[in-house]
Amino acid sequence: MNYKTTVIALSVHEENENPIFGETVTHVKINDEAAGPFVELSQNGETLEVGEVRFDFDEFDVVVAAVKQLNEGWPLDEK
Repeated sequence: MNYKTTVIALSVHEENENPIFGETVTHVKINDEAAGPFVELSQNGETLEVGEVRFDFDEFDVVVAAVKQLNEGWPLDEK
C-alpha cells in the first residue's frame, strides 16, 4: 500500500498567537461534501457573529496566499 501526504488546512495568525485557538486565528481549510473541493474559512473570535469573518488588509493577502497554497497541493484528479 502506498501513502501520500496532502495538506488540507492552514492557520493564519499573528506571530504571538496560538495557531489553534488564538483570537487572531483564521483557519483556511479545503473541504469536500461529495460535490468537489471548496475553501472553508473559520475564526474563533468572541466578538464575531455566527458566519462572520474579519480580516485586516495585511492579513487578507496572507489568507489568499494560503488558499492558493492549498489549491496547488490538492490532487489534480480531485479538482
